[in-house]
Amino acid sequence: MIEIGNKNTLCFVIGDKSEGELQEVDIWASNNLLTSVDNMAYLPQFIFSLQNEKAVIESGEIDDNYIYFSLGPTTDDASGNITISNNIAKLSFDINGINCSTSLTVGELLLIYSETIKHLQGIYA
Repeated sequence: MIEIGNKNTLCFVIGDKSEGELQEVDIWASNNLLTSVDNMAYLPQFIFSLQNEKAVIESGEIDDNYIYFSLGPTTDDASGNITISNNIAKLSFDINGINCSTSLTVGELLLIYSETIKHLQGIYA
């Protein structure tokens, strides 16, 4: 198992369990588990979604209607929002009616995405 990030802000916990193209991935934000119902990610789609979301964050062009954290079935239990101001990414989530939020620098957020993508690509290769 490997933890990328910090459960206090945002963390991807990549488990040891895998089944073909499925990989156990728990996602934490603000000490809340976002993947309590489904933590098996279909790697081709999940990696692609992470890469796309990372590109959106890098572009800085996030409008109010952007649905953050739309990473496929693994994140269906949580809906998210992101705002970026003064190099701070503010993330908010609704997890089955419970709201949580956290903040981290854009650099920290992009590093978490980059390391997660790299690790998952290594598994999927």
